[in-house]
Amino acid sequence: MTTITPYLTSPDGEKQLQWLVKVFGAEVERKQTTEDKSKIVHCTVKIGEAQLMFADDFPDQRESKKAATPAAFGGSPISLSLHVKDAGAVWKTAMDNGAVEQMKLEVQFWGDKYGKFKDPFGFEWQISETVKKVEQEELDKACAEAFPDHTNKKRKASD
Repeated sequence: MTTITPYLTSPDGEKQLQWLVKVFGAEVERKQTTEDKSKIVHCTVKIGEAQLMFADDFPDQRESKKAATPAAFGGSPISLSLHVKDAGAVWKTAMDNGAVEQMKLEVQFWGDKYGKFKDPFGFEWQISETVKKVEQEELDKACAEAFPDHTNKKRKASD
């Protein structure tokens, strides 16, 4: 089996770990810290069947000596998408624990209850729950209505 696992650089690994446990029910599979226990060198957690890895930022270990947290980039350069059984419950727990809504959680044209938020560490999360199965024809029509300037238009030869 082949998988892809995000590896995040955290501004505060221990606080991020506690947030992941509280909000998503993350389970620690592996955790290594510095000798003085002040920073996480590596942590692997499971969220449902998904795996996520992260560590505190160690800019001195990089050739550039620059930080690699979301704040250092002016925001998260990626978005983490998590499909859950109860998006409303996850959403409420995230909001109650410092997440900031970026896109309201509501049923979308593709059939999922979906929303986006930024966690207290600067990472963007997309939360979704399948509400209904949408057939391809209905999906194409709804997509064209939702994005009239971006779908189903023929481009000029010069484009």
